[in-house]
Amino acid sequence: MTTLPSSAAAQAYLKRLTALTESLPSSEQLDLLTGIEEHLRDAEQRGVIQAALDSLGPPEQIALEAGAETAGTPRWMRLLAVASAVATVGGFMALGALLCFTAYFDDDSEYALHPMLILLAFGAGSMTGVFSTVLSFLVRELTGQQRVLLTASWIASSLLAIVFGIAGGSVPVGVNLPLSALPLLMGAIGVVLVLRYTAPNPARKLVRS
Repeated sequence: MTTLPSSAAAQAYLKRLTALTESLPSSEQLDLLTGIEEHLRDAEQRGVIQAALDSLGPPEQIALEAGAETAGTPRWMRLLAVASAVATVGGFMALGALLCFTAYFDDDSEYALHPMLILLAFGAGSMTGVFSTVLSFLVRELTGQQRVLLTASWIASSLLAIVFGIAGGSVPVGVNLPLSALPLLMGAIGVVLVLRYTAPNPARKLVRS
């Protein structure tokens, strides 16, 4: 193995990762630890060791993604938490776009959304969001910031859906269509951010990046 970084934080990180990856074949464990040691040693020389540790994520996450048997919670649980948040964000922002577009129609119009359907949509979305939040606290590999992002993303999208619905009824007819494209764009950005910062990534790619 290569020379260990001198940073106490890096050494504690590597010690924890070594213990978590004991179930891996020795050659795979050696390759993984060597790559991360080199990554951290280079970061230490550049004075960005803490940023490097943050970018790697918790050692439990890396061990789990490397295939260690006893590293932490099942990978599917984290994927389900992220997928639930993504579905909720996308669903709420799509609902916001629909509310914005149809807000100026008369109540008797065939295009108007029934209030009960709106309530059901918000109820279903909120339940999915809460499900995502609960799962995020059961997944030990997620950091506190990632849990906050998963929770805040769906709460913010639900509030924005209401805002766009109200805004759609207060703008002149004809403005609704271009305005309703905005929540769709925001929803796409939100989904990308959630996936970028909470979805699991292969540990080797993190090291090489």
